[in-house]
Formats: sequence, C-alpha cells, structure tokens
Amino acid sequence: MDRFQTLWRSRVQAIQTIFTVGITTLGLWSADDQWTYGQVISAQDSIQTQVIQSGSPSDPDYLVVGGTLSTDASFLFHSFEQFDVGRGQIAEFRVAPGVNSVLSRIVNGDPSHIHGLLEVSGGPANLYLINPAGLLFGPGASINLAGDFTALTANRLDFTQGNFTLVDHPGGVQGSILQLNFSPHDPATIVNLGDLRVGAEHSLSLIGHTVVNLGTISGGAINLAAVGGHRDVMVANGLQFGPSQPPSQPDQPLPPWLTPGGTEHAAAIELAEDGSFRLTGSPLSSPLSFFEDLPLGTLLVGGKLTTPGYPANSSPSHLNRIQLLGDHVA
Repeated sequence: MDRFQTLWRSRVQAIQTIFTVGITTLGLWSADDQWTYGQVISAQDSIQTQVIQSGSPSDPDYLVVGGTLSTDASFLFHSFEQFDVGRGQIAEFRVAPGVNSVLSRIVNGDPSHIHGLLEVSGGPANLYLINPAGLLFGPGASINLAGDFTALTANRLDFTQGNFTLVDHPGGVQGSILQLNFSPHDPATIVNLGDLRVGAEHSLSLIGHTVVNLGTISGGAINLAAVGGHRDVMVANGLQFGPSQPPSQPDQPLPPWLTPGGTEHAAAIELAEDGSFRLTGSPLSSPLSFFEDLPLGTLLVGGKLTTPGYPANSSPSHLNRIQLLGDHVA
C-alpha cells in the first residue's frame, strides 16, 4: 500500500485539505516522466530576452539575461515562448543593481510548470511571472529572491505611464503598477503545491481567475486572489476588483497539467511523498470536468500560509497580513 495525500475531493465529500489515505496502484503519474524535464525558451520578439543553458543537456539550468529596460531602468522586461522548470532545475534571472522589478511574460498559450527553483541574482528585485494560460508550482517548486514574488494570469499590466501586454513592446513604461487586466473569456488557474517563501519584508501574491493553494506560502504579506469574471484588478491600495463580466463558459475545465491520458473525470487529486501524482475516485455524476465543483473565481486555501507575526502597531501597513479574495473562498 502506497501512502498518498489527498489534495482535492469533490462533491458530497467536499473539499478536504491534505489527509493521508491508503491506495492501490492505478496508473500513477510518475515524477520522473511528468515532472523532471523542463524547457525555458525566449520569445523571438523585440524584448530580446536571452536564455543561456548550463549543466547536462538532459538536465540543464537556465540563466536569463538581456531583456528590455524601462525608460528609467527600474523595470526589466522578459518574454518567453516557453517557461517550464523541471525538478532540480534552476531558472536564474540576472539583474543589474538598479533594477526594481523583473516582469516576465509567457506567450505560447500553454500553462507553465514550475517544479524547480526560481531565483533572482544581482540585486533585490521583485519578480513577476505572467502567463494567461495558467501556472502550476509543483511539490519541488521554490523561489530565492530578495524582493516580492507575484504570479499572474493577467493579459496586461497598466503602469502610471504605459503598459505591458502579451504582444507589444513595453516602450515608455514609467512609474508603478496601478492595475492588472484579465480576460474573463479565457480563464486560467494557478495551482501551488510547492514551498514558496519570501522574506519578512516582502510580499507573495498569486492572482489568477481561479487559485488553488495546497502547498506552503510564507512572507511578510500574502495575497491570494481569484478574479473570476472581473476584468480589472486595482493594486495601488491593496487588491480591489473592478466590475465582473459573465464568463463565456459556465465552468472551468480541468487544467491541462491535471489531465493524464484516458482520465476524463475524477473525484480527487492525490500526491505521494515521492512526487507521484494521479487522479482517483469514481466518475462524477455530470459530464462536466474535474473542477466542476470549483466555479470560476474560486480561491481554494489549503496548505500553510504564514507571516512573521509582528507585534501590533510595529509593522508597515502593507505587511503582516494575509489577503484572500475571490467570488468563492474555501
């Protein structure tokens, strides 16, 4: 009998966050087959991101350099055709000391799988990872940076002056990020099963159409937001949703990273200690796919969320807090 953690359970059994059950072997997703290999490829566009591979060809690490600086050199923009980091691999963003934030977009329309380490070197810069198709942080995922970390399924970031989209060159961008823009008609999911930590003076944010946390998140401030059908999210004074728009589909399908061949419906996600991953349970009673019980705009908060716990009145106003936003929070 293998030992697995049940990460999600549907319908009348409700959502139950991480408990251990005995199971028999039924077509596991092998960690070696599904989670080991990664590929980071720069987009061939005007942003001019460069990716340098090192180490074994079968198990490389990735150094990200180049890119495009904003007019005041405080923002560094990157663009990727593919961004998947395998277990044990490292994707390092190298910055100049004056860079405040690294903003990285993934443009190929596929979700990103992060099962290794993301890090920023050269300065205390924030890191934004933007993929409108979704992001999965696997059990081996971690981050190492001296700034904030934000993962988004947004299509556009609006600044005091200018914006950063999936297709355009970010010319003339200045100031700070004021608003995030999401497509309500192409919803995507952010799932964290990993161990994501930033320092006590920094924030960690996961902002997607639907957000599932079943791993560990730690930082001076934690922001988890499932925007659902809301097109705009204001960020100047904490996260605030703009008006909602009806989605083009009533339910969000199972993200591609949770769909092993031949499995159309399931009642649970189960994860073994060695990283093996599978869908289990009897078929659902309706033809809707795996996340039919997680409507668009659902924030599923499991795992562990921790902040330093400053004494009252002693921490900055933006720290020592956990902000949870969504149309459905569980």
